Amino acid sequence: MLDIIGIGSLNLDLVVTADKIKTLPADKVNAALAILAHGAERLVERDDLQQVLSLLGPASFRATLGGSAFNTICAVAALPAGIKTGYVGVAGRAENSGLDFTTTMQALAVDHRYVRSCPEQGSGLCISVNHGGVRSFLFHPGANNKMLEYLRANYQDILQYLLQAKMLHVTQFTDERISAILARLLGEAKKSNPALRISCDP
Repeated sequence: MLDIIGIGSLNLDLVVTADKIKTLPADKVNAALAILAHGAERLVERDDLQQVLSLLGPASFRATLGGSAFNTICAVAALPAGIKTGYVGVAGRAENSGLDFTTTMQALAVDHRYVRSCPEQGSGLCISVNHGGVRSFLFHPGANNKMLEYLRANYQDILQYLLQAKMLHVTQFTDERISAILARLLGEAKKSNPALRISCDP
């Protein structure tokens, strides 16, 4: 039995720190900030992300694997407490980063049998810019949008997998149809196992 299973997006996070942005040309920073919604998160097309990357320069960004459920599960798995973890999601390519979701989960002994590999498509991509003490985000879902068809095709198997856990940690998807099928899945899991605890990260 697993202690906790995460369900959520798998993203490549590209972060520009407040210290780094101070070293960049002001005109390019201002042009990038015009694309970002100050202090908010925007869902955008991949071209918008590429424009910000080009303006600030790829070397300005620190790349890490992310997605809030993924970060939570990896942090729990890294604890010296023997907590058994698992994950459900769709892993696209973490392009040009040298990072890999499956390799990371293997290293942390996270059970990833229900992480679908989607190497033909880029992973979700999130740009975070810290400017003036405020963080702004651009997000493109990438391969995470394949979660809908993945859940539909493997619904009963994933349901049985979730019933092996004591707790589920779930984060939102941008496609409301994914949220709807997840709500049904979680409802059935809770009905089958009333002791199952569900944590939702907004």
